[in-house]
Amino acid sequence: VIDKLGSTFKNKEQSTSWINIDFTPWGSDINENNKFNDIKNSILSRKVINFEYISSYGEASKRHIEPVKLWFKGRGWYIYGYCIDKKDFRLFKITRMKNILITDRTFIFRKTVSSKDKPQENQSMSLIDLTFKFKKSALYRVYDDFDSDIIKINPDGSGEVNLSLPVDEWIYGYLLSFGDGIEVLKPASLREVLKDKADKISAAYKEKL
Repeated sequence: VIDKLGSTFKNKEQSTSWINIDFTPWGSDINENNKFNDIKNSILSRKVINFEYISSYGEASKRHIEPVKLWFKGRGWYIYGYCIDKKDFRLFKITRMKNILITDRTFIFRKTVSSKDKPQENQSMSLIDLTFKFKKSALYRVYDDFDSDIIKINPDGSGEVNLSLPVDEWIYGYLLSFGDGIEVLKPASLREVLKDKADKISAAYKEKL
């Protein structure tokens, strides 16, 4: 479809297509794009794929899945399929998949969840109600990541966000990536975790000074 649109909008003065789609993240190597081709081919040919996977908890495992579809969620690419090892449907983040192998084993599509359901990478993951305030300097990132309906802007340009997010190492790293641009107001337990991690980061750098 993209190729056809590019040809349609191309004119004599324009030697290149008006649009380019690259599924690979910044900083990825040249082989990263092969993952999408391999996954696409395995879905179309209904072939089981094997791969090594790192979960959001840092746990490494080998998985064997019947791939159903590519899934784009929250600026990240996932593959949705039936995990033979767990005997259930799962969502796997593609950047955490390594050594992907398309096997010769074919499969018949199983009955999946309704399209109204939103599969989670870890369906047992709990959510917390989170409130944080942010400085004006972090406004662009807040708008990048969250719906404007949950963003409250103050007259001085600062703001506040209320939402629910899964509790795991990802959320800690994500919030810390803002530096001093945001402050978690609640829950208190999350404030304590972030303070502890920030103290450890500070201590690690002090040791090398």
